[in-house]
Amino acid sequence: SSEDTLASLGRAAVVVLLFDATEPPAKQDLGIGNRLAEEGRAPVIVLNKWDLVESPQGVMQDMIARLEDSLPQLRGVPLVTCSALTGRGCDKLMPAVLDVYERWNIRVPTAALNRWLKDATESHPPPLAAARRVKLRYVTQVKARPPTFAAFVSRPEALPDSYRRYLVNDLRARFKLDGVPIRFYLRKGKNPYQKRK
Repeated sequence: SSEDTLASLGRAAVVVLLFDATEPPAKQDLGIGNRLAEEGRAPVIVLNKWDLVESPQGVMQDMIARLEDSLPQLRGVPLVTCSALTGRGCDKLMPAVLDVYERWNIRVPTAALNRWLKDATESHPPPLAAARRVKLRYVTQVKARPPTFAAFVSRPEALPDSYRRYLVNDLRARFKLDGVPIRFYLRKGKNPYQKRK
C-alpha cells in the first residue's frame, strides 16, 4: 500500500491526507506528508472521526503544532474536520481542495514580486559575508504547480539557509500561499563588468 501511495503522489495535483483524529499522526503518515511536499503536490489534511473527539480545541492545537514541527514546508495547510460515519463536516472538503488547488496554480506578476523583494530586504537586510553584503537583484516566478521562484543574487553560495527560509515565509505571507509547497531557487546574476579588463 505504501508503494501504491507513493505512485499515486506522482500523478496527483491535490493530495488529501486522511488522519484519525482520535490518535496522534503516525510516523508513516508524516513521512507521506513530507514526500508530497518534496513532490510539490497541493495538500489537504482531513481529521476523520471528529465526532469521537472529546477535546476538539486541544486536538486541533496539537495537530497544528505537530504539523509545524514535522512539516514546516507546508505551513498553513488546510485542516478539515469531519466524520465519515455521520457525514458531518464532509461538505467542507471540496471547497478546501479547490482553494488549495487555486493557490497551487497561482501566477504572481514579476513587478509585484520585486516590490515584495524590496520590502523584504529593507525590513530584514541580508547578512554580511566576507565583509560584503549579499545583493538580491530581482526575483521572478519560473513556473506554477507548485509556485516556483528564482531570485538572482550576487553571491548565492554566501546567502545562509536561514535567510532563504525567511524569504520563503515572507513570500508565503505576502501572496497568501499558505499550505502549498514553494520552490525558491537562488541564481547567480550576471556581472556586466566581468569581461572588462
